[in-house]
Amino acid sequence: MAWIFIRNYEEEPWRGYAIGPPRVFRLIKSGVPWNEAAKRLFGGAGSFGNGAAMRVAPVGLYFDDLETLVEIACNQSITTYAHKLGIEGTVIQACAVALAVRSDRRRGINPNDFIEELLGITKKRCL
Repeated sequence: MAWIFIRNYEEEPWRGYAIGPPRVFRLIKSGVPWNEAAKRLFGGAGSFGNGAAMRVAPVGLYFDDLETLVEIACNQSITTYAHKLGIEGTVIQACAVALAVRSDRRRGINPNDFIEELLGITKKRCL
C-alpha cells in the first residue's frame, strides 16, 4: 500500500498533500520500513493529522468483518499517520462508514443511537 501511495504522490504531487506524507515517502524510499517511517515524524510521535481518516471510507464500505476492518484501517493509517489519535480517528471513521451503510434505511438513523453504537464498536476494538 505504501508504494501505491508513493507512486500516486510522485505522479500528482500538487494534489494537496500535507508536509508529512512526502517526508514519509522519502524515508520509505531510503529503506525505512513502511510501518516505521511515519513514526519518525514530529519528534518520534508521528502525525495525528486527518489524511488517513479522509481516505478510509472505502475500508468501511468493503469489509464486513469488523476485526479485519479495524486492522486494515490501522495499517492504512500507519503508512502516513502514526500517532495514536490519528489511528484511532481513522478507525472510528471506518467504523462509522461501515455502520452507516449497514443501517436499515427504512427506519432511518437516529443520531444518538448511531453514536452510541459506534462508541460501543470502537471501544471494544481500538480505544
